[in-house]
Amino acid sequence: MTKLAVHNPKKNSFFKNLENYFDQYCKRTGIHGFQYFCEHGRSPFERYWWLFVLLLSFGACIYSVYWTYQKWERSPVIVNFASRGTPIYKIPFPAITICPETKLASEKFNYTKMMHKKEDGIPLSREEDIYFEYMSMICGNENFVTSENQTFPDEFFDVVDHLKPEFQITNCSFFLSSSINCKPLFIPVLTEEGVCYSFNILNRSEIFRDTVVSLKLIHCRVPYKDYHVVSQKVTHWSIEGGYSAYPGINLYPYRAYLSGISKGLTLTIFTPYKDLDYTCRGPLQGYRVLLYTPMTVPRPSQKYFRLPLDQSVVASVDPIMIKTSSSIAKYHARKRGCYFHNERYLKYFKVYTSNNCKLECVTNYTLYLCDCVSYFMPSMWF
Repeated sequence: MTKLAVHNPKKNSFFKNLENYFDQYCKRTGIHGFQYFCEHGRSPFERYWWLFVLLLSFGACIYSVYWTYQKWERSPVIVNFASRGTPIYKIPFPAITICPETKLASEKFNYTKMMHKKEDGIPLSREEDIYFEYMSMICGNENFVTSENQTFPDEFFDVVDHLKPEFQITNCSFFLSSSINCKPLFIPVLTEEGVCYSFNILNRSEIFRDTVVSLKLIHCRVPYKDYHVVSQKVTHWSIEGGYSAYPGINLYPYRAYLSGISKGLTLTIFTPYKDLDYTCRGPLQGYRVLLYTPMTVPRPSQKYFRLPLDQSVVASVDPIMIKTSSSIAKYHARKRGCYFHNERYLKYFKVYTSNNCKLECVTNYTLYLCDCVSYFMPSMWF
């Protein structure tokens, strides 16, 4: 049987045209190396060598583009530092929380005396036993908590508020005002360090959601409803927009218009020696001072500096203001590595911040493990 070869002129013309186009491209292109493919005087070795070099270059380019793309995927946001500084009056003065290491007034309850009675086996009265057990939580002596109750009643807040020492401050000055009464400006808040006093903090209704019992104080009696309650409301300021162009100076949160010690907050704190109780909180007496943003709940056990007794301490704040372009909102949060304040819903807080999110995570985890939360954590009410 004889096989006949079928000639396809269209197929041959296609490859012939493709060869001609490639030959013309190699002769006219400015890319180095392609012209050697079409020079008929070149040996096969030279052509294959240039083909190898060209493919190697293409591979290196593809590899570089791939890793550049991967880097952009991991971190698409570029931070640039502006050469022009931000005026100090465009950012809020930091919120300040002062936590006394002295947790009890000696004329109301002597914690050291009660501890000695406990160690000597001397029975305490019912009131003394309750006071001692509740204050052991604040003093950091949880091993003395022997109550069989899984949770403390609202009486715990009664005791803490009743036994707290007086917060005595004098010689106070802030910004343009000198010798003012700063005591009304420091409002009591309940933290993991017990009763502390905060300045320039937002009201709890502007931090917590309406379904939150801030520190469980709504269920308690007066005066606990005054805890974390600020008489002034936020005026002409937002967490993203900052201060508006409003020309007034009596805005809240407060802001400074000039730098320097005399233009900041200055005060003197008194601690009666009779109230010093080294059994409660240990030998380091004085105060813990925390500086933070006004929309954040204070956590004085995390970051603070000490204010010892009989000493003068000066704290300098060097703020860094970071502005985020609205154009990066189109990127996913996992790509840009941050959230806008309205992108992340928090169950307890109205405003998303990193510190508020961490406190909520700790609260949720504690509730999951123990079916209850600590006395300083937010809780829900219905």
